[in-house]
Amino acid sequence: MNWRLLLGLTLITIVFVDLGRFVNMYRRIPLQAVAPEESVDLIVALTGGLGRVRESIELLEEGVAPKLFISGVEEGVSVEDLLRANERSGLAPQLKSRILLGTQATSTLENASEVRQAVEMLGARKILLVTSRYHLPRAEALLRRELDREPSLETTLVTFAVESPNFPIQWHETLVGWGLVLTEYFKSFRF
Repeated sequence: MNWRLLLGLTLITIVFVDLGRFVNMYRRIPLQAVAPEESVDLIVALTGGLGRVRESIELLEEGVAPKLFISGVEEGVSVEDLLRANERSGLAPQLKSRILLGTQATSTLENASEVRQAVEMLGARKILLVTSRYHLPRAEALLRRELDREPSLETTLVTFAVESPNFPIQWHETLVGWGLVLTEYFKSFRF
């Protein structure tokens, strides 16, 4: 067989496999946020996107879970600082004490590891992952992979997609929307 033909077929195969991978990710972006139908053991919020922390605090207030773990918080930032930044300073003290901060993660991959450690420490079995719609497919895949590394955890992962002002429902009609999706897609190769 001619080496050029073989190279051409290989490149076409790679393009189609990659296109299939992109379509699979694209299909997993939720159209809207859907509140969990039942309670969970732990709400997990990943920092880095508008509205993620605020939504997770609201879910805590609604009684969706007894505890909230916020991963990726900058060192030195307190629960009070986060509440103030998210216009939630009036949160009841009994709820404030149920918010735990993870300060070791600086990436989604590190978030997954930090969350696994928190899940182990807290003995959580059913986890609600709160992140932006565009971020959800990659974050969920990384967290599932990390949780599966420890089979004794026996966890169930539920997701909650946060609406972002820069990522509208019709994201595919905007350059910013495509930019966010393609960025997440290419990041998935690294992690």
